[in-house]
Amino acid sequence: MKRIVSSLLAVMILAAMLIMPAAVFAEDEYVDYEEKNVTAYMFNSKTKKTFSCLFREDMKLPFINAADYLNQIYTESFKTTDNEDGTYTISNKNGKFVVDPEKDTVHFDSFEKLVYFDAKPTPESKEINYLDNDEFVLNDKKQKGLDLDLGKYNIDITENDGKVYFPLTTIADIFSASYQTAVYIGGNMYFSSITDEKPYYSDDPFFASVERDSTLINYTYNELCFVVDNLYGKPQKAEIAESIKKKGFDKSLDEYSELTKEAKKLLKSKNKTDYCFGLLYLDTVFDDGGHTSFGRLIRQSAEAGSDTAPGKALTKALSDTGDKRTARLSDYFAAQQADNKLSAQIKETREKAYSDYDKVKDWSENNFLLLKDKTVIFVFNGFDNTVVEPFIWSLDYAQKKGAENFVIDISANGGGLSSVAIYMLSVITGSGDLSMKNFSTGNSLTEKAAADKNLDGKFDSNDDGVKYDFNYAILTSQMSYSSANLMAGMAKERGVKILGETSGGGACMLLQLYYPEAASFTLSSTLIMVDKDGSDIDGGVKPDVELVTKGANGTKDYSGLYNVENISAALKGEPATQSHTEAAETKTEKSAHTDPGIPYYIWILIGVGAVIGIVELIIYLYRRRKYN
Repeated sequence: MKRIVSSLLAVMILAAMLIMPAAVFAEDEYVDYEEKNVTAYMFNSKTKKTFSCLFREDMKLPFINAADYLNQIYTESFKTTDNEDGTYTISNKNGKFVVDPEKDTVHFDSFEKLVYFDAKPTPESKEINYLDNDEFVLNDKKQKGLDLDLGKYNIDITENDGKVYFPLTTIADIFSASYQTAVYIGGNMYFSSITDEKPYYSDDPFFASVERDSTLINYTYNELCFVVDNLYGKPQKAEIAESIKKKGFDKSLDEYSELTKEAKKLLKSKNKTDYCFGLLYLDTVFDDGGHTSFGRLIRQSAEAGSDTAPGKALTKALSDTGDKRTARLSDYFAAQQADNKLSAQIKETREKAYSDYDKVKDWSENNFLLLKDKTVIFVFNGFDNTVVEPFIWSLDYAQKKGAENFVIDISANGGGLSSVAIYMLSVITGSGDLSMKNFSTGNSLTEKAAADKNLDGKFDSNDDGVKYDFNYAILTSQMSYSSANLMAGMAKERGVKILGETSGGGACMLLQLYYPEAASFTLSSTLIMVDKDGSDIDGGVKPDVELVTKGANGTKDYSGLYNVENISAALKGEPATQSHTEAAETKTEKSAHTDPGIPYYIWILIGVGAVIGIVELIIYLYRRRKYN
């Protein structure tokens, strides 16, 4: 918030301040703030609260008192203290941050301790009843601070009557790692958990018109610049990440490519269809495998709401290959199709190979248990709470059957809850501690939790006695992403063998944020999972034994990954034999030459008998001819 006032205006401004205490100045202009009550829905459609907010005369978005906002999403209460030097301290028992409304800056002594600690439990987190005392532990004695310069992005912070006010979207973004957020739609605020599968509110007002709210266009772009520069983890898989590190978001869009230049223009367009295309353009260069997506959700919303003006326009444009905007996305859509094709190939190969196994039990199409010889394979395609009980059931079953090898197949697993990975590793290795580093501050921390290993609903000494003595292995492929990649990295450090090919990557905390215009997007955050050396594993985890081969035409053959002989050999430290496909071909080839069911000496006897028979026939014909 800039307070730059010319001497000619001083008297006028002083008079205005006497009747408008919430007035501020920004960029040499006098800006009026009006105080209004706003209804807020608290994580559901029934519970409501009222907050006194400020509204700028030139922007249709509430500015909310920082303490009011934070007290809705954290268990420890926040208070605001006037430091009498123009700055304010907002704090709770975990820490503090200092706000300078004049310079529009924020300073955290320990960003991690304040943001990641003591967030209120979400409805979804209550379903994670298999972990207890889940908490972050700071590893560094001296915490490095974090400074956020909102003024650099023309984002105002204001103060009124001893309270500090942020734009709702800005403070929600800064504290989005709490996994709780708030959005302003149609005159109301909606608090929600970002883990909600489906919001309890509707974003229909966003799609009511094809024209954007002109008062939010500049702020929306500026807020996006702030978020990408300060809260984005810049993963190595995203092609534009290095440019963002060096130049920042705005300059990178200007210089990175013709596509990003066009994206910047569209992001500032008054037309929502153009705006949506600008977000999709960003997805082409920010693609990191699935965590970061600026436009996918907004495209899905528009397509689902095809009866709306922007929905119809966007759906029509995306289906028109002659539309220049759509044509620019051809490479992006082609890459998506290639990923889908590879995923389908892996699943098809796996299904064919597993047809030779005995299916012990299936809990769903994507979660089942297989048995062959002394090996059991637990298969699941997503890390969600529903796989925890089947996992323990499978371990118990394998133990009763006297199995030697317990294999966890996450080769077609796109990720999900890290809590599931923490639990599984606690059971099979004794430790599920998750090491992380915030790459924006350099601070490291560990997530620790107690596991109810026997799932009896109690966290006690009986859990310590839960142990399963198996040779463990994890099957991974390029399609093992996010929590699947995370589990592979954690398991490898604990001595569990990784078999297959390098996993697909993704090792950061996922953020879901909202644009000021109601639509949401996802982002790889700066909190990234690391190995014991402090290096991130975002690029994927290399297998201990490579079981994916390439055919003569260069295509990958995944059948060897699901060959029980290969798995057993790898666990014994022996070389793999052949792929499932090669084994089948060899078997077919041998069958074409001989029947392996007839012993070889029988063939010898048959041959000798045939020779004797032919000789006797010749002698007989010779004698008959002689005597005739």
